[in-house]
Amino acid sequence: MDAAAEYRSGFNGQNLTLFMSLKNIADEDIRLSTSFFRDEAPEAGFGVEAGLRVSF
Repeated sequence: MDAAAEYRSGFNGQNLTLFMSLKNIADEDIRLSTSFFRDEAPEAGFGVEAGLRVSF
């Protein structure tokens, strides 16, 4: 299960985006059926990505 959120705003004529993303929230063991290495190398576990994007 994944989740993501973002907030957009403007400041001094610039576009600001604050974002956050959560990947594999339940920290499940994920193995892709199409991968030749599914038995040796599962997909990555829980992950967080956050940041601020500025466009001008």
